[in-house]
Amino acid sequence: MKASVPVENAGLRIGAGLSGQKPNNGLISSLWPDQETLRRGRVRISTAWQWFSHYILIGIIAGLGAIAFQYLCQAGSYLFLDLIAGYRPPAPFGETPLFEYTETPFNRWMLLILPAFGGILSGILIHAFAPEAGGAGVDPVIDAYHNKGGFIRGRVPI
Repeated sequence: MKASVPVENAGLRIGAGLSGQKPNNGLISSLWPDQETLRRGRVRISTAWQWFSHYILIGIIAGLGAIAFQYLCQAGSYLFLDLIAGYRPPAPFGETPLFEYTETPFNRWMLLILPAFGGILSGILIHAFAPEAGGAGVDPVIDAYHNKGGFIRGRVPI
């Protein structure tokens, strides 16, 4: 049995499912045109270009975020492992380190103390500023989706 789509709404109807029903406001269903629109070929070029430019912008932002993350990881490794503990993990073959190695002597006790201190510090920060971020994170996300309209405070992902 084929579902009918009203003729007056058969233009660009983003988000309607195969049955022609109203979308459930999900992200994927709101970005995808329905079957009738695809069959008639009514997806406009300007709309496709607009989405394409958004995808390019998101890719650039994600790439810059990955680069910043890599630099911050190397800076943290230099500061905590090399400068404080004197431990110099080997770099991947062919990559030069971002920071030069120091002459700090190796101290194995610092390798025991630094992770414990970092865990205590992150626990205190999470407990004080974002208690809903504690744990694995799956249960608060499910709770936010079902009970809070998908709202999660901006400081939680950070």
